[in-house]
Amino acid sequence: MMRMMLFAFCLLVSGWGSAVSAKPEVRVLETYPAGQSITLPRNQDFYLRLAYASDTPVGIWINPYFRGKEVPAGTSPSPRYSGKGEALGWFFFTNPGQRVDEIRIKAGDGGYDTPVVATYRVNVTAGSRPALDPSSPWAPNEPQWIGYMREESKKQLEARMNATQRDSGPAAFVFLGGFMLIVLGLGIVGAVAPIWAMRRWEGGWRLAAAAPLGLLGLVILRIIVETSIDPTSHNLWPFEVLMASFASLGAMVLFAVLRRVRSNAGNGA
Repeated sequence: MMRMMLFAFCLLVSGWGSAVSAKPEVRVLETYPAGQSITLPRNQDFYLRLAYASDTPVGIWINPYFRGKEVPAGTSPSPRYSGKGEALGWFFFTNPGQRVDEIRIKAGDGGYDTPVVATYRVNVTAGSRPALDPSSPWAPNEPQWIGYMREESKKQLEARMNATQRDSGPAAFVFLGGFMLIVLGLGIVGAVAPIWAMRRWEGGWRLAAAAPLGLLGLVILRIIVETSIDPTSHNLWPFEVLMASFASLGAMVLFAVLRRVRSNAGNGA
């Protein structure tokens, strides 16, 4: 009798422990575009409709792979999910010609050891033509579940962000605002510095200062030309201009240092 009671107790404890440590479950219900071999138009997202079940709050992330190596792509952020329901995941390519042959889905706390809980096999290739191109065979008619789930995910992320801001207090908001102002200021300096140098410097140094300005101008011209063809081709154009301004600022700092070193060497001689 005692042995039977002990055996039953062990079963109860082991069952409870397995329930507590149960991993979240995620599976793919459908995708958009649908199919197993897809050429994705330029600047178009690949969506996954996911079903999940988890006893504890978890995040769900998707990671595209090709031949066992992770593909550099933009992927969807994740709010926290618990219980049973559906979630939206998506990724987009950064360069034409990229390929994906499997999507690994992770669920957990977002740490480096977040486990892969599902793998979805699909062949997706990054195309070069935009979806708005009349010659493109791809019809950009999104199913209703994308719009609905995108809005729900947006609301959850906004609620989480607001909660984080409330917990952080005004000091974090002031710090973030100050940081953004510094970044914007450095971008402006990077755009103005070559113009200032071209007015002050002479000879070869003036030509050197013109190079970063020309690079910045080419970036802006490229954005204007490509957005006139496809309005969705540069959705993050402010960041492109900002990165070009940072490159300009770095080049101008280097030129200024070299100019000073050469000037000091000439005076010493």
